[in-house]
Amino acid sequence: MSRVYENMGTSTGLVGCIRKLKIGRRVLELHAGRDPLVERSSGVRECGENPCSGLPCRNAGTCLAIDSDKFRCACAAGFTGDSCDSQVAPCASSPCAAGATCVELGSGAAFICQCPPGRKGRTCQQGITILTQLF
Repeated sequence: MSRVYENMGTSTGLVGCIRKLKIGRRVLELHAGRDPLVERSSGVRECGENPCSGLPCRNAGTCLAIDSDKFRCACAAGFTGDSCDSQVAPCASSPCAAGATCVELGSGAAFICQCPPGRKGRTCQQGITILTQLF
């Protein structure tokens, strides 16, 4: 190990601040347990202010730091809002086609469409061909 330090011209590891580390276009989170590619870390602390350090995103949302005091939450499916704290009503976007009725199933993002006669599919998007024979 000392040979590596000699080749680098130093006798200690990094002492300083890394604001953002990218390897191959992928941002790495240097804290142990936050990134599957980081096997081990020692003495890692926040580098200046980080708006995501308080874990402001709820319901499995991912915090994305914009700068030292601004962040944006990428919300998981079924949630919305600045901190992903509002649950999206699954029928709010009118997912059912052809005049079908949307019915929410319990709490969460699940729904079913009650299709009118002649329609089928998850959102009633498919028409059913009815063949009649004339005599």
